[in-house]
Amino acid sequence: MPRNSIAMQSAHVTWKKETVPIKAGRLDLSSRGIETVGEIAGLESLPYLQELNLSNNKLHEIEGLDKLASLRELDLGNNAITVMRGLDSLGALRVLDLSGNHIGKIQGLDRVTDLRVLKLARNEIEVVEDLDNLSQLRILNVSQNRIRTFAGSPKFYNLRILDLSGNDLETIEHLDELGLIHELDLHDNKLHVIEGLDKLIYLRELKVDAEQIPDAVARDLAQLNKLSNAESRRFVHFYSECPVCGKQNHDTSLAEFFFSTDPATQGLRDTLIAFMNSAKDGKPKQKVGIPCCECYEKLYG
Repeated sequence: MPRNSIAMQSAHVTWKKETVPIKAGRLDLSSRGIETVGEIAGLESLPYLQELNLSNNKLHEIEGLDKLASLRELDLGNNAITVMRGLDSLGALRVLDLSGNHIGKIQGLDRVTDLRVLKLARNEIEVVEDLDNLSQLRILNVSQNRIRTFAGSPKFYNLRILDLSGNDLETIEHLDELGLIHELDLHDNKLHVIEGLDKLIYLRELKVDAEQIPDAVARDLAQLNKLSNAESRRFVHFYSECPVCGKQNHDTSLAEFFFSTDPATQGLRDTLIAFMNSAKDGKPKQKVGIPCCECYEKLYG
């Protein structure tokens, strides 16, 4: 076992005479009434800490985390934070939860370029901005804020889940830029314009209030359903042959794979779709595909 793993297993911090241990690289300091990170003795000596939970406390600012260079998950939900800053040294961060604070502006994320999940629900945000460097972002939750407009852009291309529910949205434009989106939540808004919905061929779940679906959007949804079905049929046909033994795959198994909600499977499917779309005349240049059940069992079983 690596030396740092042994150190992590025996490490702890102290808060008001309470010793709080680190368990499997995770430190849980939630719901303790902590007002400043400086109250936590020993936190600055945990460079290998992976996860830190400071939710449901009384923090007013993000500070004192500079030494946590290996931190991958940070939960600061349900505090009293007003400004997003103090995150520059957290370059390894993958998950950031700032839900339930008093944040009015998205900022301070320029250095956390590996961020995959950003939760900013229940704040006071009016504009979705300052996300240009987050090309790896997969999940964005800005529900229950004060956002009035939203426009898709290339910076959101890799998003899989977007929650814009509970805002003051009246218009949503350029949704076609959300090329890989799987789940989109727009309910509880004031929508009268939704543009680009018909281009989201990977969309699996859409939440929107029925009374806010104008005829044009209803037509887009019908078209989207046709496109999704056509894409799945093409996928099933393209990968119908097992690349190992040459036998025919089961159509139902391929369709189940195509519509899977498992993140790992979705990532593989998107890669296979990209390969399929690059093939000229609908024919693959090389043997790439999905093994049949029998070959899969032999190879990986």
